[in-house]
Amino acid sequence: MSNDRPKIGEIERVEVRFVRNIEHLHEQQIFLVMRDKLEPHSLEESHLATSPFSKLRFRVAHSDSALALMVDAEPQEGMSGALDVVLQLRSLERDCQLSYDSRQGVSEGSEACHESLLPCSFSSQQHPDLAGSRLWRIVLLPLGECALVSGKRAEFSLAVSGEYEGLLRGEFYFV
Repeated sequence: MSNDRPKIGEIERVEVRFVRNIEHLHEQQIFLVMRDKLEPHSLEESHLATSPFSKLRFRVAHSDSALALMVDAEPQEGMSGALDVVLQLRSLERDCQLSYDSRQGVSEGSEACHESLLPCSFSSQQHPDLAGSRLWRIVLLPLGECALVSGKRAEFSLAVSGEYEGLLRGEFYFV
């Protein structure tokens, strides 16, 4: 009997789609592209040991100079608040690593934050008209020297929520 399924906290491979100049779009446009054009990947029970959400998914894209990550959650009844994200990325072809932690107070809530050279994020709290009943956060991470092109791979780890009950690890494959 083969036991090739990912263990809790692991995922095999996630394709990262190319979206030209995503970092130059307005926040609402980035939200719509991420929500409507990219395949969601589940972060639910099959990958996390526990979760405060009834549904938890992520979507990921890249341009020539940035990585965009959207985490989308349906909170369990009675839960409210912010959706925190911690992302670490390590190139398998280059000797470089990037990380982002939404709890560190980087640029947030600025319409122009995505045009800067600094990591930034925006969320359902800043855009309640887009939120509905869901919590979401979009992170834009400049790739800088770690610019990854089609056919390249990077290991990632992703933690979601203020309680960090689970940590997802896997491999991004840039297409």
